[in-house]
Amino acid sequence: LLYKIGLSILSLSSRETAYSVVSFFSKLKCVFSKRDRELVKANLRAVLPEADDKKISSLTGDVFKNFGRYLADFFFPTEDREGYLKRAVRISGIENIDEALKSGKGCIVLSGHFGNWELAGCALANRGYKLNAVVLPHADPRINNLFIERRRKAGANVAHIGNAKTAVREALRRNESIAILGDRPYGDRGVKIRFFGRTAVFPRGAALFSLRNGSPIVLAFTPRTNAKDNTYTLILEKPFLPKRNGLLEEQLRGIMQRFADRFEYYIRKYPSQWYMFHNVWSERKQA
Repeated sequence: LLYKIGLSILSLSSRETAYSVVSFFSKLKCVFSKRDRELVKANLRAVLPEADDKKISSLTGDVFKNFGRYLADFFFPTEDREGYLKRAVRISGIENIDEALKSGKGCIVLSGHFGNWELAGCALANRGYKLNAVVLPHADPRINNLFIERRRKAGANVAHIGNAKTAVREALRRNESIAILGDRPYGDRGVKIRFFGRTAVFPRGAALFSLRNGSPIVLAFTPRTNAKDNTYTLILEKPFLPKRNGLLEEQLRGIMQRFADRFEYYIRKYPSQWYMFHNVWSERKQA
């Protein structure tokens, strides 16, 4: 119901008005959802151990506000969807996707719950790249359908975690791109890495797909880089092909550690744009 109300508000307002509305509700969420608020604070303290309580509290409020903006930007209705995506998301390093696809074995685009990963995927698909997003379905199928519809309108295919293996394998065989988030493990298996100086568990799916299919990996991060005109920059880093030597667990850990190291850089630069409402350091799952 809240999503439907939000979409109705978006359809009747400008982008600036939508931001004001979501900012109000984000503040309410931050105040009344103690569990989420404390989890965000704990994550920020790990990211910025030198910050005092006042700074952490301020950043926590910004996380909720920016998360609301992320949803507003993703769902913002417009007849000129193509033009909207080109204006809202600037792409840096698009040649790195092209370079990765030269292998003929597809490309793994690895990102995290940061900035506006949803809008970034839509922007790539909108520019003609065959993109397949591996996602965790929402608990409520009606909300799940809202997200799927929005992704597909931009031209992105969707494969749900749990039954994505065949879809991913076929997409890579067609030399298409696979988009996966790598900062929260799902299911029963993950790989231990060092993240902000502590042991965390990240999912191993992206690394496993790359190793098994020989597909290059492109790390991708999409922070809001201009608050004045509300635009994001999709940063696509140079592709790399993991070396297939040593034990499988070591190979998986090496890949995900490389992702974690770069992800740390962007989170430190834009700490209020990491939308992690879970404690990644409390996970006990291991490969």
